[in-house]
Amino acid sequence: MAMNSTFIPAELQHLLPLDNEMSFLLGVLSLLGTGNEDFVYPEFFEVLSQQNPNDMKPCRDGKKLEGTYPGLVQRQVLQPWTNAETLIAYYPRFDRSGFLHCLSLEQKTKAFAAAARLFRKFFPEQHGETSMYLQWLTCKKYAGHVLALAAHWGNFDSDNETLRVPVDFVYILRHCAGYFREINLRANAISMVDIGLIIMSTQDFSSSQESKSDLELLNADLLSIQASVAIQLGDHATAAVANSLCLELRKAKDAGRYYKTYLLDQTSINLASFGAATGEYEDALDLCNLVIAQARQHGAGSPEARDVEMHAATMAGKIHILLNEFDKADDMLVFASLIFNPTSDSPVFKRAVEQARGTLRYAQGDFVQARDHFTNSMLPLQYGKVMHSGLPDQERTISIYYKLAVIDVQEGKARGAAMKIRLALKMCMGPPYFNVWYGLFHLLWARVLRKFHEFAACSARTEKDFPEDHDREAEKVKTDLESMGCQSATEEQFFQFIPWDLR
Repeated sequence: MAMNSTFIPAELQHLLPLDNEMSFLLGVLSLLGTGNEDFVYPEFFEVLSQQNPNDMKPCRDGKKLEGTYPGLVQRQVLQPWTNAETLIAYYPRFDRSGFLHCLSLEQKTKAFAAAARLFRKFFPEQHGETSMYLQWLTCKKYAGHVLALAAHWGNFDSDNETLRVPVDFVYILRHCAGYFREINLRANAISMVDIGLIIMSTQDFSSSQESKSDLELLNADLLSIQASVAIQLGDHATAAVANSLCLELRKAKDAGRYYKTYLLDQTSINLASFGAATGEYEDALDLCNLVIAQARQHGAGSPEARDVEMHAATMAGKIHILLNEFDKADDMLVFASLIFNPTSDSPVFKRAVEQARGTLRYAQGDFVQARDHFTNSMLPLQYGKVMHSGLPDQERTISIYYKLAVIDVQEGKARGAAMKIRLALKMCMGPPYFNVWYGLFHLLWARVLRKFHEFAACSARTEKDFPEDHDREAEKVKTDLESMGCQSATEEQFFQFIPWDLR
């Protein structure tokens, strides 16, 4: 089916008639964003013009394509963006959504396949479930394009167009989901995983160059990400199913003994986290100890082994705190901090250990040391890139503010508690799952006003609010959480909806 040129966007009318190369190139460009503000990078054209027929060849004559895009600049379809006379990127200056509607299904399929293969070349791969920290900047550069491509896939699907996609698209969804999970953009991670799992269940990739074993591993990776994010969101039913399916696939994985052990260790960490979230602490500890033992036996000294050891030890330390086994908790957390590698590991890991050590001292009633650890986990020079609003470890910052504010209340420091509560409430205006923190801080604010009558009546206070004002805000949160089982607007109830490792 040929392209419908009747409704070509006005910005492209001067290019008519469009040859195959131009139609293809504009089609790919239209898939690389959802609005005219999105960047198109010069390296995209270099890859799109490659001649390998089994890889990136987009049309009959790749060389002709390579010579096509400069004409788009000259004819003001692409606007260059430069910095100190160095070309950085291009702004598309045409209605990309409108152009996509002009393409036939065959043209959309070819353009989509090329875009997917393009990003498989550029988006960093996550090997197993090791940290992508050193690739965060590159991931950030291309993540918006992957989101846009996923959105276009959803639009095609809603338009009842059966768009067959290459397995490359599922791979970039998987890697992008791993990145989003790591920086705690949970909604984006779940969206990527859901699309990937739908495609894996509805398309047959047996004719692709990927082996059956690799396809099963890809499916398992998607399920693993789904399970870990679902645990953080308190969706235990989804987590249980995803963990079970992932474990089944990874057990059957045809791989070397070491790599298979590593994959199973990663699954065990998810299972341990699920156990801790559902109160099965002893089972969770057994899994953590198994992971540490196997990592030492089969992968001693490798980055993968150290990665799973660090995760398992930190998790075990937090579980020991919940069981009031403080000496064991301390041993595990000290061990986790010692194997942290500051040159390659995300500072989020180090911060998680420091926060857990603060939680340990807090549980022991040693508020002086607890405050020291919590304060150390808020140092801008060490954690400034991850701890503020909109950054990967924002929720941990909110959690630390809560503990510090409670310590202030215990020590009679009303102003200190109020300052931290105000800062945290501003940070709670983010994703929906921060809503429970919003309720918790309002309950704490009400407690401050009731406990410190002198502060509540202080003439220097300008807000002139009352405890009941904050009770009402907490009640609104309780109403939002009723469908998940919340029965009352109390701190005890709200804490059930906080990720277990941040309580």
